[in-house]
Amino acid sequence: MIQYRLKRRKSPRPRSPGPLLRLAALAVTLFLALPVYGKGSRETAPASNESVLAEADALIDARRYNEATVLLVEYARKYPKDFEGAQIRNRRIMRFREEYNRVAQQLLDTVEKDPGNADLILTLTNRLIELDPQRIAETQDFINRTREVALFRSNLMRLETILVRAQEQIERGGYAQALRIYAGGLDIYQAELFSAGFGAATENRGRQGIAALNAGVNDFASVQNPLENALAALESMSGQSFDQNALTSYRNAYNRFTSELERLMVIRNSFLETQRNFGEDLERIRGANPGIATRNFFAFAVVLLEGRSENTADGFLGILDNLWNRSAERAAAAMRMKNEGFYAALAGDGRQKQYALLEDRAGILAAYAAFPLDLIERRTRFGAAAGENTSELLGQRVTDSRAADLLGYRSLVSSSAYLRTVGNIGARYADFTDVDTLAALRGGGSAEVLMRQERSVTTSLRALGEGAGRLGGEIRGDITQYRGLDSRYPGSPALNYLGEVQEIADQLAASITAMESNSSARYYTMANAIAGDRLKTREEAFARGSEFMEGQVLADGFVSRHPSEALTVLGEITSVIDGDIQSMQNLINEYNAEPEGVISSGQVGPLHADALAAQTRFTQIRSQARAMETAARSRAAEAQNRRLDGDRLLNEARAALAQGNYEAARTRLLSASSSYDMSLDLEDNPQLRTERDSNLRDLDTAIAAAVYQAVLEEVKTLVEQAEQDYWNSGFEQAEEKLLRAQNRWSLSQADEHPDIALWLGRVRNALAQRSTRNIPVTAPLYPEMSQLLSEAQKNYNEGLAFFNQNRNRDGEVKFNAARQDIQRVLLVYPANETAGLLNLRIDQRLDPNFNITFQQKVSAAIALTKRSNLQGLYDLLNLRVINPAYPGWDAIVYQAEIDTGRRPPPPDPADLARARELVEQARPLIQSGVPVNIETARGLLSEARRLDPGNSEAVRLYNEAGARTVSSSVMDSESERLYRQALAELTNNRPLMTLQLIEQIVARNPQYANNSRIRELRQRARSF
Repeated sequence: MIQYRLKRRKSPRPRSPGPLLRLAALAVTLFLALPVYGKGSRETAPASNESVLAEADALIDARRYNEATVLLVEYARKYPKDFEGAQIRNRRIMRFREEYNRVAQQLLDTVEKDPGNADLILTLTNRLIELDPQRIAETQDFINRTREVALFRSNLMRLETILVRAQEQIERGGYAQALRIYAGGLDIYQAELFSAGFGAATENRGRQGIAALNAGVNDFASVQNPLENALAALESMSGQSFDQNALTSYRNAYNRFTSELERLMVIRNSFLETQRNFGEDLERIRGANPGIATRNFFAFAVVLLEGRSENTADGFLGILDNLWNRSAERAAAAMRMKNEGFYAALAGDGRQKQYALLEDRAGILAAYAAFPLDLIERRTRFGAAAGENTSELLGQRVTDSRAADLLGYRSLVSSSAYLRTVGNIGARYADFTDVDTLAALRGGGSAEVLMRQERSVTTSLRALGEGAGRLGGEIRGDITQYRGLDSRYPGSPALNYLGEVQEIADQLAASITAMESNSSARYYTMANAIAGDRLKTREEAFARGSEFMEGQVLADGFVSRHPSEALTVLGEITSVIDGDIQSMQNLINEYNAEPEGVISSGQVGPLHADALAAQTRFTQIRSQARAMETAARSRAAEAQNRRLDGDRLLNEARAALAQGNYEAARTRLLSASSSYDMSLDLEDNPQLRTERDSNLRDLDTAIAAAVYQAVLEEVKTLVEQAEQDYWNSGFEQAEEKLLRAQNRWSLSQADEHPDIALWLGRVRNALAQRSTRNIPVTAPLYPEMSQLLSEAQKNYNEGLAFFNQNRNRDGEVKFNAARQDIQRVLLVYPANETAGLLNLRIDQRLDPNFNITFQQKVSAAIALTKRSNLQGLYDLLNLRVINPAYPGWDAIVYQAEIDTGRRPPPPDPADLARARELVEQARPLIQSGVPVNIETARGLLSEARRLDPGNSEAVRLYNEAGARTVSSSVMDSESERLYRQALAELTNNRPLMTLQLIEQIVARNPQYANNSRIRELRQRARSF
């Protein structure tokens, strides 16, 4: 490895012969005025500023100006705030030096212009000794040294000419010619070097240095052109393609360039080693022989090596440094163009999402970036050897001037690595396509298969997304680091590189995130769909269970409940609902395990909310299903209990029927019907309904038939007894028996029994006649009428007594008074028997022609009966009491009773024939079994019995029809339900709705019109 050494510069020198002569004089003067010292300082610094200034004052007073100057320089560096204190003392020293220089200049002028003026030279010499005692020894050989002035002036002029000519070549790029010109000046003071007695070591180093410089000049001629050619080749490759072959060619070109650059460095190091050796020898000579410090070979050789100043690119070292730096800068510029172009191409690949191409080429960029980084390391070592400041940056030493370049290329290497990672992630990301698995699902694909496929895609994308996220974090970390470094070393493109890479990485991360979000959304859409299907199934099952439990309202308003079916459905739900809830919890856990930001995304967030809602609904269904299952179990058990009660009561009704206890049988039958109906209300069981209707109907028919036969016999007996009472004028007894018969008949029949109706009409007619003949106690005018009859009877009795006493006048008065009361009674009760008889007896007593008028009265009464006027019958009955011996009373009264309807007339042959016809018409109607026909037949038979009460066939058929139309105790379940609804409507004060429901019941079965409960409910509704 080439080691670079410090290049030192000297102060500017005059450029023309006139100034060179002055420079020689000034050099002598300064040599006399200043001590020989380098850049070193005092070994230790004073303890405080006051002590330092005091010491400086003491040195100035002792005219030890050089020591005072060194002390003040150190003081100014250590106490910059007290610059004025040091400056005051420096001005004192300057005044002394200015005076010293003035005297020295006068001495030099005298020596030059008037060298024979010894007095003046002595005076001036003494004055110099006085001004600076330290220079006393040097002034003693001043005369000898003045002879060297002419030679020194000549060498200076030659040196200036060399420097000017070489500079001209340098400006034209003739570095080799300039070096030869510099090499031509190596003979200045060369003879003096080997004759001055500096010692063998110094002379040997001089010889070796001269040889090294001449060899370097010769070698340089073989380096410059190859270096230029290698550099040109490297520059020419800036526009090459960015493939591996181009990289190999570029590496070869760079290695060739650096190889030539190293050859140049070998020459420079040789020059630098010579400069160091010459400098050390010069320092030794200056220390040992201050008088010839600038008038020796090493002093002039160092100027040729170092050039004129720090700001010029001249001298042996300046030419090599300039060529090295210029070549390195050109190479750096070419590589910068190469890398920036390549980076721009890669960034374009990234922006265009050419991830496969990006992955392949990103590593090549890092390889290209390694070349300028290697060059920066070379330039850093070169600059450090040249005295440039270096610092540690990113683990590497670098000069301040190259720091921004280092940041740029280091960030470019990082960027290339990041781009390669982007390419790797992007290439894998590009393998995924945003396949619409939902469409595949809708097309009949398996949800489980598609979900596994989608989850695999999501997982892979998430891994890629996490990688992209980590990459973005690393890039941002670098950006933060480089942002801080950029403030210290501005001008670096690092932030531009990293910023653009971050954008590309963020673009990739966003694309992955978007695809992952789409994939997650599809996955959770399918998961939610599966959960939704299960939820829908549970909802539908629960709805069925609820419908079974709560009942279905049929068209007629009946609520059909099925708790057993509900129990089955709800049991199926509760057996799987826990698994459903666990599945939903697993799904929710998947949601919760998603990375931050997924749930809050616009796609997955609503799905998460839907899943939570579904989970809540599953929990609600479980709670509701369990509660309803308990209620269904209770209701089904209650329905079963009611059914068992119905079975028990039905059996008890059958037993009571067998025992002839019809009332108990009917009571148990109704209770069984109620239990069955309550069971059916709790649970609609078609089989139970059918069995209930069939069993109850059969038993009800059996009970009704038995009751009908019993009632029929009892009614027949009561009617016969009432008939006997009638003919014996026991009308009240007859009415009581007929009413009993009517009540018994109504237990099984809705219509009236024709015999009961016939005889009840006759009895009540007789009772009505009797009520007109005899004033009942309950009559409103009974007290007044009783009083009038009592007064009439009294007056009659008293009048009859007067007539018996031949007090006819008085008797007539009494009879007239009695007649007045009688008339008042007859006015209200014209058929009153007591009043009529009293009136006839009065007529019989007062009318001398009563027998004649009696006959007239009988005829008039018979005439009234012919018009069906009961008054005629009542008159005949009264007349029969007055004259029982009147001939033909039985025939007259019998006919009168027939004419007035009190007694049925003898059978008419036409009526008998008609009755037979009606019987024949009724017979097939009864045999049809149709309720409407039977009802029609009963009407025909009733008419036949009216026309011919003695027609036994009419009686038999009528009883048979009655047996077929007995009033039912119970109805079918549907009619029972309608009955309960009608009863509820009546309870709610809606009689019209009650009557409508009754009509629906009767329409279902006309026989139900005879049902006692229906008749009672209809009557109650109509009473509203």
